[in-house]
Amino acid sequence: MFCVNCGKPLDFGWNYCVHCGFRIGYVIRKTQLLDNLDESKKILFDRLKKERQKIAETKGVPPYVIAHDSLLLEICQAMPTTEEEMLQVRGIRTRKLEWVKEFIPIIKEHCNPSKT
Repeated sequence: MFCVNCGKPLDFGWNYCVHCGFRIGYVIRKTQLLDNLDESKKILFDRLKKERQKIAETKGVPPYVIAHDSLLLEICQAMPTTEEEMLQVRGIRTRKLEWVKEFIPIIKEHCNPSKT
């Protein structure tokens, strides 16, 4: 679930959003957050989900182990194009970066479609 105020994922066990302090009584679900994305970012989200599925099949793990949908939404909002920028996305650390760095070429292509 996501905070209505800032759109960040809510941490379980808290009665308010740890990012902006907004009370958790006011939350939206992932589908509502997806509805608020512009068409370009929805397309990117779908492409990242497909890439996540490929990575998961290669590694032999479920897709959510690679990245939850909430993390994909964070990536779509941040649009990181380098590993350093990817590490700034909430939920990505060095270990997770090894899997999600494969999203960077997709994001770059999405940002600059004429350069492909």
